[in-house]
Amino acid sequence: MKLDTFEFQIYKKLKNHAQQNNSYLLGVSGGMDSMVLLHAFHKISKKLEVSFSACHVHHGTFGKKSQVVYREKVKKFVAKICADYQVSLLAPTIALSAGGSEAEMRDFRLTALREIKNRNGFSRIVLAHHQDDLLETRVIRLIRGTGPQGLVSMQEDSSELAIYRPLLDFSQGEIKKYAKHHKLKWLDDPSNRDEKVLRNWVRKSWLPALEKKRVGGINSLGRSLALLAQFVENHQDAALVGENVESLDRSLLSAVGVAKKQQMIAGFLRRKKITNYSLNQINEVIKRLNTKRKYFHFVVAKVEWQVGDKLAILKG
Repeated sequence: MKLDTFEFQIYKKLKNHAQQNNSYLLGVSGGMDSMVLLHAFHKISKKLEVSFSACHVHHGTFGKKSQVVYREKVKKFVAKICADYQVSLLAPTIALSAGGSEAEMRDFRLTALREIKNRNGFSRIVLAHHQDDLLETRVIRLIRGTGPQGLVSMQEDSSELAIYRPLLDFSQGEIKKYAKHHKLKWLDDPSNRDEKVLRNWVRKSWLPALEKKRVGGINSLGRSLALLAQFVENHQDAALVGENVESLDRSLLSAVGVAKKQQMIAGFLRRKKITNYSLNQINEVIKRLNTKRKYFHFVVAKVEWQVGDKLAILKG
């Protein structure tokens, strides 16, 4: 089966990647991006000696009726497509408590994927994130005030997190073109239309308004943020952030100004793979650590900090 240009680009990436990783777990939501990933992987796997399974996480029956109906519909849809492709599907129902935000559900799905990956011995989780997702994430982190460290977000291959994103170099326009060319079917999540969710607003209103105001503005912004992210990644102050991923040195922290304190704590959180924090939360950590108390603990940014005489660590 001949690969088209889009598939061949993924094939070249995967050919090198598969030399160290030979089994993949694809996160398949049923949306356009993940259905493109599934279709492309299905074709490419026939040319490479790699095995893969799909995984669809069902969130249970909480929430609006329309959302519950959608979850049932998309679960059956993904099962049918996987059966057509003869792809093994893991489809756990792991309910999240009512009122969970979109961000919490994303984190919840990723946690479920990690557990399934570890339980079944897959080498990598494969996600369908693309260029537009990366830009949206960087813009949202700037809005939340996470500082320059927050720009260093998604990576194509994250060995520490065991996540592989082969579509990260592709725009959503390229993905949609591929989907239409191959007459792929997908289901759109109705929750993605709710612009009360910051990411949806950025995607549906803010970025299109930028492009309308200045043609090419989205691409220019993406390039600028990518360059800034690369600069941050290449020039992290190792002496201040510290080589020790497991702890934060209180004496180093007390010896520098506020801006450096913020950099140190943001760097520490990022090294611990915690990215959903704000500048206010970083400042709260600084405030809590600015004490002569030697042994105490507190919760900020949804993680528990355990503080000793010289070091601060995260519990769990």
